[in-house]
Amino acid sequence: MKHFYIPFVMLMIALTGCSTPKPDPAKVAETIRLYADTSIERAFFEDPEIFNDSPFKPLVDLAFEKERITPPHFVNIINHGDDAFISRIHLIRSAQKTILFQTFIWQNDESANFFFRELLIAARRGVKIKIIVDQLGIRHNNETSALAVLSHSNVEFKVYNPTYDKAQSSTIDLARAGIVQFGDVNQRMHNKVLIIDNMIAITGGRNIGNKYFDLAPDYTFKDRDILVIGRTLEKMVYSFYEYWNYDKTVYLSELHDVALELTEIQSIPAVAKFIDAPINPVLKDFDRLASDDDYIQKNFIDNVFEVKGRIAFVADEPGKTENDDPKSKSTDSDAEKAIYSAETSLIIQTPYLVFSKAALKGLKKLRKHNPDFKIIASTNSLPAADHMAVYSIAYKQKKKLVKNLKFNIYELKPTPEDVHDMVRRYDILTQKKIAMGKSDDGSIISETKGPVVGIHAKSFVIDSKIAWIGSHNFDPRSANYNTELAVIIWDEAVAKALEENILRDTLPENSWLISRKRQVPIISYFSGIIGSISRALPVFDIWPFRYCTSYELNEGMEPVSRNHPDFWKHYKDMGAFPGINMSAKAMQARLTTAMGGFAIPII
Repeated sequence: MKHFYIPFVMLMIALTGCSTPKPDPAKVAETIRLYADTSIERAFFEDPEIFNDSPFKPLVDLAFEKERITPPHFVNIINHGDDAFISRIHLIRSAQKTILFQTFIWQNDESANFFFRELLIAARRGVKIKIIVDQLGIRHNNETSALAVLSHSNVEFKVYNPTYDKAQSSTIDLARAGIVQFGDVNQRMHNKVLIIDNMIAITGGRNIGNKYFDLAPDYTFKDRDILVIGRTLEKMVYSFYEYWNYDKTVYLSELHDVALELTEIQSIPAVAKFIDAPINPVLKDFDRLASDDDYIQKNFIDNVFEVKGRIAFVADEPGKTENDDPKSKSTDSDAEKAIYSAETSLIIQTPYLVFSKAALKGLKKLRKHNPDFKIIASTNSLPAADHMAVYSIAYKQKKKLVKNLKFNIYELKPTPEDVHDMVRRYDILTQKKIAMGKSDDGSIISETKGPVVGIHAKSFVIDSKIAWIGSHNFDPRSANYNTELAVIIWDEAVAKALEENILRDTLPENSWLISRKRQVPIISYFSGIIGSISRALPVFDIWPFRYCTSYELNEGMEPVSRNHPDFWKHYKDMGAFPGINMSAKAMQARLTTAMGGFAIPII
């Protein structure tokens, strides 16, 4: 019998874990007092000049003119990663009073460190900076986190919903928390917003890291932000402070592992390490362009939209899973209202085409009410996806979307033909990838191909009149567990600009079309019945024959609808997983599909 207890005891040890020793608060406070306003500020920065008036200033003056009863709003859709980074740096340099920054992920790479360096320079000239990062999104080690705490007294750094009062949770910590408090540990802050002086903001899909700014040679995101100037920022600021004051948003210095690290920092050089690294050569170009008024004028001011209709900012409340109050899930309710009010079309772009049961039910009602309603979805193919498991769940839902709801689904190719328009620095990244020789996971890289491009944008357009840009992936996790935000704009010019960008991605040269396989009489009928039963199983999905497959337009042919009698003359069946060179990857996706159905509510 004693052997029976061994696994039980081991499990209890794993679940109990090793608690982090509690640091001495007085010693932590003394460390912060000694270093915060001395070493970095005086030793490692030249005297920065107060940034001259930004080209954005005339727009800000108009948007906040007190004499106007209804001052205008200005917006700029940011589709390119380089512009996304340059605009952030430019606005940080423009800040005079405050910077509020909220993100899900903060990587530990060149762009993330350069971003923080700019925040420190702003802090030194007197700008008050508040930062909130979700605990699962912190990619720095504890030493780096401790150095961030010591960076400057004008910088305050908080962490959202930390597990067991740590900045870095181990696998055992997360497993234990998942068993004991599943809903709590899965509730994450997916919001992304940068607010400058309460007057200009950037929000949308991008986190902070190289692959969000077209700087990663292996994989780069096709993402989207929106820059907003105007009084709707009042709601953004209010939302930020809701998270800042939330009882599960904790100062980084109060987390046990970081606090212990603080007590062990012995010298100024230790702090210097964090910010004294040389700037990456690529970032030197971004550094220059961020202060180039002509570049800012041409790429942002000249392309700005003055909103002719309404504009609204919506955000979930922190602690989304703590109650069932619909107000805490405002992004979901607002999205539903907007979508279900549609009359002619819904054009959506999302990394993951995985809908909750409630969303599927609503879309079914919408389709029943309007049989001719057009739904176009731009999403990732398997080789373009960054999460294979999520793609596999989406693969499981395709029949419902294509057959029952009449979705027109387009899956982005890993190297679209228009890739140079999507990623301006694609050739540079390709050369860098070739020079690396291997990818991060150790697999051999082709010398003739550049980085994989995958959709990370979360946007939709209704009736070519309403634009939605935000952080919501339109999946069950975004609906049930993650907090999200969005900007909604009732303006045809903005909506059409967004629509054009999404539809460009759906062109035959950029995406594969998803449609039903060519049907074989009798056999296809019974195969469909068995396949539907298999997909309905909560875990196993054993039937290998699928209703849908991927199609590519034949050379010289014009695109036609999926119901066109000559469809199969115009399109070529590319199979379930086009663009996959390694059969093992396709097999892995297939296996995940078979085993992963139970995860749909949280994926």
